[in-house]
Amino acid sequence: MDTLLIIDMQNAWLHAGTPRYDKANVIARIKRAADYIRQHGGQVIFIRHANDDALAGSAGWEVIPELPFTPGDVFVDKTACDSFAQTGLLAHLKITGARNLILCGLATEFCMDSTVRSAASHGFDVTALSDAHTTGDRPHLRAEKIVEHHNWYGRILLRPSIAASWCVPLKRYLVFAIEATTGKAGELVIRPICLPRHAWFIWSSPFLSGWCRFYASYLPWLPFLVHCRPLFDCCVQH
Repeated sequence: MDTLLIIDMQNAWLHAGTPRYDKANVIARIKRAADYIRQHGGQVIFIRHANDDALAGSAGWEVIPELPFTPGDVFVDKTACDSFAQTGLLAHLKITGARNLILCGLATEFCMDSTVRSAASHGFDVTALSDAHTTGDRPHLRAEKIVEHHNWYGRILLRPSIAASWCVPLKRYLVFAIEATTGKAGELVIRPICLPRHAWFIWSSPFLSGWCRFYASYLPWLPFLVHCRPLFDCCVQH
């Protein structure tokens, strides 16, 4: 199934603050891509970023009205550049059997870039729409050149040959499950569930297809498979 990730197309980033390169055309192309995916049986996932400039639940945090959601669309909320970091995105994609991810949105060099790399490391077939992502001018480089550069390196981005590593320490809390709730406007919202350390855990194995459940009680060092990627992003900028 084709899955379209629309990253951070929110009021705070598009209709306030930094001007965005080719904004009107990028929005129009994303809308056309979303319509196409829906018409052909795929799923559209809106990624929403929350920080001090776009507090969860505020008008700035909402997806821009030019990209309306329809029944069947999903919302995933994040606080880091990587859309997979501490969210329910990966678990949801495994449950739905998604293999092909199509990415668009902003900002090109931050959340788009981090999510493209993370998705590839998780083993998905990734396509970034070269004319449907945007950013703003930076002190050292114009937005147009940033977009051009990322479109260039995206052509040679390789998936790592070793997809997993062993032995990650389990701290006080772990997130291995998700919950699906209904938002104020009736949209489906996917959120991670934090499980206490003495609970039983659910996670998925990259070596087995589909959504596989395994159960294990808490161990200080439990060897389990996780994909090789940073667990947290230190800086998020739009």
